Amino acid sequence: MGLQSGTYGDGLQGAVSNAVARIVLGAIENRLPQWAAISADGSIAYARKRSNSPTHQHRLIATVPQFLFEINWADSGPGFSWPEAYYVTWLPYYDVFVVTASQDSPDVHGYTDEAIGWFGKHKDIAQGSAEIIRDQWWQGQHDEYEQYRWAYLFGTGLIDKSTAYEWADKVWGIDEEDEEVA
Repeated sequence: MGLQSGTYGDGLQGAVSNAVARIVLGAIENRLPQWAAISADGSIAYARKRSNSPTHQHRLIATVPQFLFEINWADSGPGFSWPEAYYVTWLPYYDVFVVTASQDSPDVHGYTDEAIGWFGKHKDIAQGSAEIIRDQWWQGQHDEYEQYRWAYLFGTGLIDKSTAYEWADKVWGIDEEDEEVA
C-alpha cells in the first residue's frame, strides 16, 4: 500500500485511500461521524452514504477498528462542527495496522473516510499512530494549507486527552488555553 500524506481527495490516490478505509471501517460504519440536516418538510439529508448491505459480514476475516480519538477542527456556527475521528485497524494477511481519518461529510477531502497511512506489526500502536496522524496528516495540513490547530476533543479511546494535546503541541506549538486548563 502506498498511502502517504497529501491531497487525498484528488484522483486515484483519493479513491484508493477511500476504498481501503471503507474496507477496514465497514464493521463500524454506523459509529462514524455523520452530518445531517432536517428540511422544512421533515425529511433528513445525510452527508455520509451508508451501504445497504453489511458486506463485512461475508468476509472470511473480520476487521476490528480500534477508536483512537475524535477532534473538532472548528465550529463554524452553532451546531456546525468539523469532526474528525481516528481509528487504527489490524489488517490480517498484510500484517499492518491501517490508520484512518473519518469526517462527517466529504466537503474537505472529497471523501468521508480515508486511509491516511499504515505501519508494521512490530511498532507500538500509539507510536505508529502518532507518526501517521501527527507527523504526516496534521503536519502536512499545517505545512501545505496553513491549517489551524484543532479546537477541542470530542472523545478519546486508545489515545488519551493529554497525549492528543501533546501531539497537537508538536505540530502547532503549545496552546496557551490548554496550559491554563491542564
